[in-house]
Amino acid sequence: MVHQAAEDRYDRYSPPAQGLLKKIRALKEIAAERGQTLAWVLKDREISSVLIGASAPEQIRENVQVINHTKFTDEELFRIDEISLNQGEDVYENHGI
Repeated sequence: MVHQAAEDRYDRYSPPAQGLLKKIRALKEIAAERGQTLAWVLKDREISSVLIGASAPEQIRENVQVINHTKFTDEELFRIDEISLNQGEDVYENHGI
C-alpha cells in the first residue's frame, strides 16, 4: 500500500502522467511479488540487451540470477496486460515504452 504522502506528490503531474504513474505502481507490485523487476524485460525476445546499474557487487549477482526466472504464469501475464493495455491509454503506445 502506498503511503498518502507518496500518493500526494503525484498530484502535481498532468492527468496522463498520473495515469502512467498509477500503472507503474501497479506493475511494481507484481515485480515485488516475484521478488524481481528485470524478468519482464528479459522475457521480450525483441530486447537484445539490458543495462543495469548497481551500487554493490551483490546487486549484480542478484540481477544476473534473474535469467533463471523469466517464466511468467498465465495469471501474471494477464495482470500485466490488464494494467498496461486495458486501463485507459496504452502505456506502450503513448509513452514510447
